Amino acid sequence: MTVLIASFPETEQLGRKVAKLLKVEYTTILTETFPDSEYHLALKKDPKNKTVVVLGSLCRNPDDKLIAAILAGGIARDYGAKKVVLMSTYFPYLRQDKHFFKYDSFSSKHIIRLFTNFDHLITIDPHLHRIKKMSGFSYKAESISAITLIAQYIKKQFKNDFTIVGPDEESAQWSQPIARMLGQEVVVLKKTRFSATKISVRQDVSKTFKKNVIIIDDIIST
Repeated sequence: MTVLIASFPETEQLGRKVAKLLKVEYTTILTETFPDSEYHLALKKDPKNKTVVVLGSLCRNPDDKLIAAILAGGIARDYGAKKVVLMSTYFPYLRQDKHFFKYDSFSSKHIIRLFTNFDHLITIDPHLHRIKKMSGFSYKAESISAITLIAQYIKKQFKNDFTIVGPDEESAQWSQPIARMLGQEVVVLKKTRFSATKISVRQDVSKTFKKNVIIIDDIIST
């Protein structure tokens, strides 16, 4: 199987490392904009009869990056790629995994449907709550985890002088297994959300903290 890693400029360093480890071809996706701000994309290498892995992150300005990823997948498909895969280090809109109030958007369900150009979608430690697996959004989608690597990094950097903290109950799916790997307890805080930007957090007063406090979560925006 011939593989071509096609990375966006912001993830070029990561894309080159992945290609080198796999001993496969690499190209940076040419990303330009027209005067009206529409994207113009191009691959620098021929994708014909190859498995093209579009590698990028869809965080920060996710709307723009979603369009760019869809266009990149379309290029690979138009020029004869045998298989087209999206490897996104972050996948947006997953926090909106139901209708929270009357007439609001169930965004994750509809965003995932935009990726018709791709045979497979992979992301790292996605924000999963009410829907427990990426396959719950699409049969094409799956997730991989970096928690083992995170645990190894913490152990190397902080020895045993740290406390693992999960800022809310949802974070326990990452903070608890990392703490177990390190033989440490985890302090999971209680969060009350008032709006998208306003929250309150409280802790169990019986819990004590060591010198270093390491917060484990998938999205930290408040």
